Amino acid sequence: MPVRLSFSNVVQSGLLVLVLSACTFDPAGLRGMPDAEPDVADVDVSDVSDGSDGSDVTDVTDVSDVTDVTDITDADGSLLCTPADTTCLDEFTLQACSVGGEFVEVQCELGCNRFVSPARCLEFLPSNGLDPNLVLDPLLTDLVISENALLSTDTGEIRTESGVLLRTGGVGLIDGVLFVDQVQSDGSTVTALVLHQLQIATGVTLRVQGTRALIFYAEIIYLNGLIDVSAGGDNCTDGNNRCPGPGGWWGAGANNNGGGPGAGGEGQEDWTLAPETGGGGAGYLNAGAKGGSGDGGNGGGGYGSDFLEPLLGGSGGGGGGHISWGSTDTSQGRGGGGGGAIQLSARLLLQIGNPDDAPCGLAANGGGGSGNDSDADSGGGGGGSGGAILIEATRIQIYSSARLTANGGGGGAGRGSGHGQAGQFSTSPAVGGQCDCNVGGDGGAQLGSTPQQGSASKGDDGSGGGGGAMGRITIRDCIVYQNQGELSPQPFLAGCALP
Repeated sequence: MPVRLSFSNVVQSGLLVLVLSACTFDPAGLRGMPDAEPDVADVDVSDVSDGSDGSDVTDVTDVSDVTDVTDITDADGSLLCTPADTTCLDEFTLQACSVGGEFVEVQCELGCNRFVSPARCLEFLPSNGLDPNLVLDPLLTDLVISENALLSTDTGEIRTESGVLLRTGGVGLIDGVLFVDQVQSDGSTVTALVLHQLQIATGVTLRVQGTRALIFYAEIIYLNGLIDVSAGGDNCTDGNNRCPGPGGWWGAGANNNGGGPGAGGEGQEDWTLAPETGGGGAGYLNAGAKGGSGDGGNGGGGYGSDFLEPLLGGSGGGGGGHISWGSTDTSQGRGGGGGGAIQLSARLLLQIGNPDDAPCGLAANGGGGSGNDSDADSGGGGGGSGGAILIEATRIQIYSSARLTANGGGGGAGRGSGHGQAGQFSTSPAVGGQCDCNVGGDGGAQLGSTPQQGSASKGDDGSGGGGGAMGRITIRDCIVYQNQGELSPQPFLAGCALP
């Protein structure tokens, strides 16, 4: 059974020493926070007492404006107070009024919130309806992954590449890790794995596969390696580019629309009516790109919530228009799969990075579209869109070695075998399929945010597929948010919800 540390122990042991001198807390983008520091007595909290409106907090280290109550005494010198006089003495100490009318000090494990009146202790509430008390189960253990491993969101099994079983598949508490079928606000179900502490070692990749999105919920999460929920690769048995990440949607075969709410449209296939053209790229954060020429498949539209509630993966790219004298070869012009979706919720601390400056973080990238080098001049497939990354904790520290990416895939080439790149684990866009033909459009990424349309420069017949759009990244924090890493796209910053 692991030794449990109180939050004050963690601070004293140095685990939360703030060493990122070039990076300070930035409240920009946090919901509901005024520019000026509020007067505690003037804050109206009548609409936040039940936590239903997602009110936010920011850095509470400065308590200079807390009212001095040492002179509020009766005739014999004892303190008198009412519940309205409750206030924060410092970042972690609440001075509350007892039922006897005397002040008592309460230690706040996660911090004291003086931006509401009366002040109160903070409580961490994970997103997407997860029960905040699940992580307090004393039977939960630590999970340390020290070699490359594969996790199935359908079964909850975690197995290393050398065959070591870290968690046996099945719902419930198994091997110290709790598997929960978490139903989201839209009725969809995601897999939540709850544990005491999660650590991914430096240089290690945890590859996630399955049909469901994934939530990790723990007291503390140290992500020194990589968690990959991207499309394609070994996420499916056939390993093709159409395969989505967990919680994402499939890319299309030739002559079909992609899957998901931001699906890319199919290219034109009937050569008697118009040229055969590339499929459209899938959308998510914004719209995917159109396949080459006016008859190219339409790019998929944007969708989803800035807060990633519910947690949704990326959509699939459209298939290229294709005809081979009466028989359709569906291995040609396939759309890329959508990136998967992952949520990391840490009640105390989430730390991403490592001292060796080795690449690490979270990847939820879309797949690239396939090229089309069939006998007929057929269109390339559209790129899949990036997926979703949601991270939240009382304290979040992202170091310079870390990357969080949800990039779109590049479109496949038309008239050629060049495949679009999958979304990159960087801020650079995935390159569309290349050839001496109609190239595919680049996917969306931070350094080229708008996905590009497939080319028709070599003639409309057999145009390139459109690039897929970026997915979404959302960061929620209660007290501290420090970031020196690379993020693509830029995150939506949302403060923690209070009870």
